[in-house]
Amino acid sequence: PHVLSKVLNKATNRSTPIWNENLSTPPVSLRASEFKNNIDFIYYPSCVGRVISANNARESLSKVLIDLCEFSNIQLFIPEKIQGTCCGMPFSSKGYIQAGKTMTEQTVDLIFKVSEQGKIPILVDTTQCSFHLIEAGADLDKIYQEKWKQLVFVDVLPFLTELVKGKDQPQLDRDIILHPTCSTQKMENVDLMISLAEKCATKVIIPENYGCCGFAGDRGLLLPELTKNATKDEVESLKNISIKVNGYSSSRTCEIGMMTATNHNYESIVFLVRDYLQSNV
Repeated sequence: PHVLSKVLNKATNRSTPIWNENLSTPPVSLRASEFKNNIDFIYYPSCVGRVISANNARESLSKVLIDLCEFSNIQLFIPEKIQGTCCGMPFSSKGYIQAGKTMTEQTVDLIFKVSEQGKIPILVDTTQCSFHLIEAGADLDKIYQEKWKQLVFVDVLPFLTELVKGKDQPQLDRDIILHPTCSTQKMENVDLMISLAEKCATKVIIPENYGCCGFAGDRGLLLPELTKNATKDEVESLKNISIKVNGYSSSRTCEIGMMTATNHNYESIVFLVRDYLQSNV
């Protein structure tokens, strides 16, 4: 499929994606959960997470996060009709401003209702989606903007940080690599991510020249040279690190980009926290 997709990509002037072996099989479809009175968070899985969130072991990010919350006695609620929604960034980032705005407004409207008008915070499992939902309100029509102002979006990184706070179990005896996403940097959560990783693992490697992976949603599938060029310095700084060392990030598309560039396995930092918290079970 790789050779054929490269031919199609060239023949269609880069409008057809090139097959990437790091694309995993789709995770099991999420089902809406029963609403209870003691809900701690509304869980909003990103659309990327709903399609390609499984790691190379075929474990679904959403399922692992749900199981992790159950293990930690945190009650999540997954709304109905979530499959037809999106934060809107995949549209607006490509210049489809009105389509992106409409999708964001639909999502805000749904979340506003199920969060009891913003009384329940919303957990988002992918950092660029968190960042977009936190920042997108200024461009919405007034009726949706007023609803958006009442919503509290929680990115997965500060959520996980709170989850491990106060835990005194030993670190996992493993080396790991971190890749802070562009949105993690914009949200000024890089130090938070590093502290979280250091809580969980004995050795945390932060590449000296980390930066944008260049995958940019689906750009890395259409123009793979973007990722190759954007990551060349980061790849160089990892050249002496064993290929067996796992990498962690907070966006599946960025993880795919980094796997493509470095040949290291990358997955969500949710999996690292899961391993840490359940290491003595």
